[in-house]
Amino acid sequence: MVISLTYSLSKTLNNVQIKLMKKQKEIMRDRKDSIRRSEKIIEEREKLILAEKRERRNA
Repeated sequence: MVISLTYSLSKTLNNVQIKLMKKQKEIMRDRKDSIRRSEKIIEEREKLILAEKRERRNA
């Protein structure tokens, strides 16, 4: 009885740990995607600023 209960708890704990690890991977992937999007936005803004400066100089 105690052995089967221990085994069951151990199995449940392992399943929970696996789910947690999967969720952590998902969160890390989402963070990386978010950082990439932010970097792209910053690059585009920098390009726009440089273009505006060029236009002002040429005007």
